[in-house]
Amino acid sequence: MPVKFRNVNIMIPAVDIDEGFCRRYNIDELINGEISILNKKFKIDYSSNSRKVMAPLYRFNLYYFEYAVVLGAEYSKTKNVEILNVFKRLYEDYLKEKPALHPYVISLHLPNILIAMEFFGNALDEDFRNKVYTELFIQYKYLLSHFEKHLLANHYFENLKAAVIASYFFGDDKVCRKSVKLLHSQVKEQILPDGVHFELSPMYHKIILEDLLRIAKLSQSEGFPECDWIKPVIQNMLDAMASMEKGFSRTPLFNDSGNNVAKSAQSIEIACKDVLGIFPRYKEELVSSGYYKFYNGKIAMMFDAGKIGPDYNPGHGHCDCLSFEVCVDGKPLFVNSGTYEYQGDMRKYFRSTRAHNTLTVGSREQSECWGEHRVGNRIKNIKVTKKGSCIDSEYKNCFGDKHMRTVLLENGILTVEDLVVSPLNETVHSYLHLADGYTCKADKESITVYENTGTEVCKIFCTDCKSEIHTSGELCSYAPDFGVLKNSECVEFTWKNDDKKHGYKINFTE
Repeated sequence: MPVKFRNVNIMIPAVDIDEGFCRRYNIDELINGEISILNKKFKIDYSSNSRKVMAPLYRFNLYYFEYAVVLGAEYSKTKNVEILNVFKRLYEDYLKEKPALHPYVISLHLPNILIAMEFFGNALDEDFRNKVYTELFIQYKYLLSHFEKHLLANHYFENLKAAVIASYFFGDDKVCRKSVKLLHSQVKEQILPDGVHFELSPMYHKIILEDLLRIAKLSQSEGFPECDWIKPVIQNMLDAMASMEKGFSRTPLFNDSGNNVAKSAQSIEIACKDVLGIFPRYKEELVSSGYYKFYNGKIAMMFDAGKIGPDYNPGHGHCDCLSFEVCVDGKPLFVNSGTYEYQGDMRKYFRSTRAHNTLTVGSREQSECWGEHRVGNRIKNIKVTKKGSCIDSEYKNCFGDKHMRTVLLENGILTVEDLVVSPLNETVHSYLHLADGYTCKADKESITVYENTGTEVCKIFCTDCKSEIHTSGELCSYAPDFGVLKNSECVEFTWKNDDKKHGYKINFTE
């Protein structure tokens, strides 16, 4: 048992009481010993038996205890004793089972429990508090000797974030000072000059930003180490997040991203204002990460001309180079396919080139993605030039084929032109994925896109290529959220590689 501990204040109402976040967990299910995690329902079981029915992604989420924050938030509003007892019962069950410790799980579990304890306050009896604090102290000590330096990236970042919070809570000032310095060194490595997290996932960017907001709030406490570097970093990350999501109604689906893991951009913006008094400043070019934004009337487009991820850990990367997403009136229209799962048969497809609005030369992928979070040979020689509403970009895939793409958005027309340089006379396949809620119909001259209500949205005109509309099969798999699999249509353009430009135009004006 620790000899002392401090009160910590890392709860942020804007994100912890946000209705969108709280809806992820059904209180009645939790009362009945059930839980829905990333859209899959399970009986709550902290024992090793859970391995039989829960993939690691879901089992880890069960141990994170994010739902304890939701229970605490609900109790703070209603003072319903039943909710208090549910939290106590669930944590007592967890303590009885003593699941194996894992540093990444600890890194999320520990802050979530401390936030829940803030919400419940003095309603928790001293005996229960001591049990919880003893468990957290055991986890804290384990974490200090098991930092995930073999993985680094967001795992090591989360380890250090938790070490900072826990060391301050337990009055371990020497470790707290050291952990703050280490966290700062990782910030300098992991946050690019344009403010984007270097794994290039808009979803993980928001998670890391929320982490730093917790530290920023804690840094306002008495006795916390000097942390004057954190506000400028959060401002830069806020600017990047807001810029990526401007004109969008959800997390852009580049690399491993979904809309039901990180908190919403809107709630994070409010949190930044509440904690630090800062507001977003918008950019159209995020050069270090390779993300670019275009706007034309009601149309917003995000274009990716970046790497697959950090060289030493591109595990959350997808084959999405030179792909784009388009929203009209804030509603997704042309989308990348998302991330359905981390463990399972569909993982390979959702990371593949075909799952994104870009192209393949024959059947060759941009990069060699294997396993759940591994990449072998990968894209290289990325070059980008942006002038006004036009961008010219290129890269070489892992086989040496060069893909050059020009994108122009003006006067309500999006023009996409591709040129492939390859020694092989292969068929080129270019993909354009629609969000759910839209359908296509082809005639001799064009493809018309309709909303399911029958309203015409745009017309697509091919430029020296053939087109085919897919309405079922793997190419139509769409996962805007983790665990959600929808069917959406995909237009495939093909041409025989001949060292000439091919592509399509999308006319939003007619």
